[in-house]
Amino acid sequence: MCLTLYEKRAKRYVFQDWLKEFNAQNGTDIKGLVLPVAHPRLNPIEMCWGNAKNHVARSCHNFTMDGVIGLFKEQIAAQGRENFWKKSYVKMVEEMNLYIRADEKILETGGNDDSDDGEDPDDHSE
Repeated sequence: MCLTLYEKRAKRYVFQDWLKEFNAQNGTDIKGLVLPVAHPRLNPIEMCWGNAKNHVARSCHNFTMDGVIGLFKEQIAAQGRENFWKKSYVKMVEEMNLYIRADEKILETGGNDDSDDGEDPDDHSE
């Protein structure tokens, strides 16, 4: 089981203390995952909103509010409300699992993975 919380109250998240206490009282080992507030790959609403905005940008020709709202509704109807959210949620879980596996690999190797080519895929400093 994995819990998420988006609102930061202090340097620590309130739910971390609650989860530690809950695990101690119930003999469980539930992990909490803190996600960035508006990370486009880890928040289904950001993916849904991005899909809708892309559709409007490609299809809007009259640039009126009624036109934008109509295209937005068209996009949701085309994907189906359930499917719209389900696809975004599945993508979010897949992305989250990639981050978890990467973290586990770092923990296992102590950050020293000899199979790595030493390049940071997020480093664009060249």
